[in-house]
Amino acid sequence: CSFLFLFGAAVRGGPRGEPAWGDMGDEVAQHHVAAAGGNTLTSSSPLMVALVGLIVAQLLKVATHYYTDRRLDWRRCISSGGMPSSHSSTVVGVAVSVGLHEGFASHVFAVAAVVAVVVMYDAMGVRLQAGKHAEVINSILVELPPEHEVKRDPLKTLLGHTPAQVCAGATLGAFVAYTTYAHAAMLQTL
Repeated sequence: CSFLFLFGAAVRGGPRGEPAWGDMGDEVAQHHVAAAGGNTLTSSSPLMVALVGLIVAQLLKVATHYYTDRRLDWRRCISSGGMPSSHSSTVVGVAVSVGLHEGFASHVFAVAAVVAVVVMYDAMGVRLQAGKHAEVINSILVELPPEHEVKRDPLKTLLGHTPAQVCAGATLGAFVAYTTYAHAAMLQTL
C-alpha cells in the first residue's frame, strides 16, 4: 500500500548510513518558517494539507458514489466510510507534509507516520468489522416480531474502509502534501 513509503523514506540510508534525505529537512523547515514570517498556517503547512486532503477526499466520495450507483448523494460529504478514505488522506497528508518540512528522519515525522498507520489499520479493521456487525444486527431487527420492544432504527453500516479505499486515501494525502509543498516552493522563487 502507498503508506509503506512513509517508512521507506525514513529507513533508507545513504552509502554511509545517513538518512536518505540527509539534513535537508532542517534547512527546509527553517527556510519555510522564516519565509512565512513564523506563520504556521502557510499553504503547505501540515494543518493546511490535512484540511485540503480531508475536503478533497470527502468531495471525491460524492463522485465515486455517483459513479458506482448513478445517484448524486451530497450526504457523502459528511459521512464516514466510502472511497477514498478521508481519514487516510488526512493522516498521510500530515505525515508527508511533516516529513517534507522537518525531514523524513525526524522524530516528529516518526510520530506522524505511526499515527497514520494506526488510523489506517483501525479504518480497515475495527471500523470495517463494526459496519459488518451493524449489517447483521439490522437484518435481525427486521425479522423480529412486532411484539418485541426494540428500537428499530437501523444502525449505520458504512463505517470502515476496504484496503483499496485506505490506499486510495493515503495516495491522495501524499499527493496533496507533495503538491502543496511544491506549490509553496515555487511561490518562494517568484
